[in-house]
Amino acid sequence: MSQLNSHLLYQINDCKTENIAVFGNVRISVLTEKLFRVEVSKSGEFSDLPTQKVLHRNFANPKYDIKDNGNNITIKTDFVTLNLDKNGNFKNALLQDGRNVTDAKSGNLKGTCRTLDGTIGAVKLEDGILSINGVAILDDSNSLVYNNEGELCEKPFEKMQS
Repeated sequence: MSQLNSHLLYQINDCKTENIAVFGNVRISVLTEKLFRVEVSKSGEFSDLPTQKVLHRNFANPKYDIKDNGNNITIKTDFVTLNLDKNGNFKNALLQDGRNVTDAKSGNLKGTCRTLDGTIGAVKLEDGILSINGVAILDDSNSLVYNNEGELCEKPFEKMQS
């Protein structure tokens, strides 16, 4: 039972476990025809709990094909062919309009700043989820997760490894 007041707890009701493929320590979730979740775990364990950055994952079931090509993993939808190496790193994305994006950071429009309190001058922004080149990567690996009681905590399997 949580020590927090109930209005401070997050209600978990839309974890999605379909459209998932695991290749060793890499798990790929095809969330939409244009949105993929790539997770890398040293232990090979993965969490389906919502995180601070990504709360909802209950999307429609997209049409896709996923293949292990030896050194690469290829995910193909009607809109994009995404290639990752066996460590889950981005290699390239061939978009529906014919563009071949090989640098996911190039053209990123950056994110936001949580607060400007105490700042003077320019503030360095992290990468965001929009990009001129059509490909953006959101790194959610350091986010806390919401446990089954709705409280923020470390990923359960990471806590066990410490």
